[in-house]
Amino acid sequence: MDYLESFVALTGHLAWPLTAAKEGLIIKTQQGAIASLQAEQDQVKSLLIRNFTANKSDGPTLQRSDPAPDPYARLCELASAYLTIDITDYRERTLAKNAAAADMALHVVANKIDKDRLANEHSEGLVIALAESIILTAEPGDAERLLRSAQFAQRPHVRFRVLMAFVKLFERALLPPAALDPLKDILSKYEQGADQPLAKLIAIVHSFISLNEGAHGIPMQRS
Repeated sequence: MDYLESFVALTGHLAWPLTAAKEGLIIKTQQGAIASLQAEQDQVKSLLIRNFTANKSDGPTLQRSDPAPDPYARLCELASAYLTIDITDYRERTLAKNAAAADMALHVVANKIDKDRLANEHSEGLVIALAESIILTAEPGDAERLLRSAQFAQRPHVRFRVLMAFVKLFERALLPPAALDPLKDILSKYEQGADQPLAKLIAIVHSFISLNEGAHGIPMQRS
């Protein structure tokens, strides 16, 4: 089930006091947001493929006089650069942060950086690097990694991308029932001071939790 189908399936569980017209508008808006995420993932994957293709050579390898840079050290540099992004315009700032986060995801995947190592980092730049790499290539064990890392997210943009990574794990059926209660705790923390986009995403993730609790026979209680 993809993002759009999942969202349509769970919209009936959203406790929003809206009229039918307003519900339709909200649903279409959220569907558009989720569709945009899917398009973004496709674009990032395309960039990754092109990156591998561009670096593939059938000829002899050129000798370097200097040692190859440490991929993890380079990731830390990218993470630090992400944290320095300070653009007044909200849209331009978000676009710049998304681009920086995508660069980190490509770097993590291309260099096979250990996600377990990332999950133990406290820097928000590395938190979003882990989240973005999960959005790009979710795999077993990512739920536990992301739960460990998510508690260190403070910026709304980082928290938003962390929750999008959890949505990806829901979509791939990679979020075990035991992770639902810890995720509720994360949502409770993220609700404090959440801006509008983050608050809407929190509501969606709550609904995914309720849907999954119902599927596993767990009492559906929201924190």
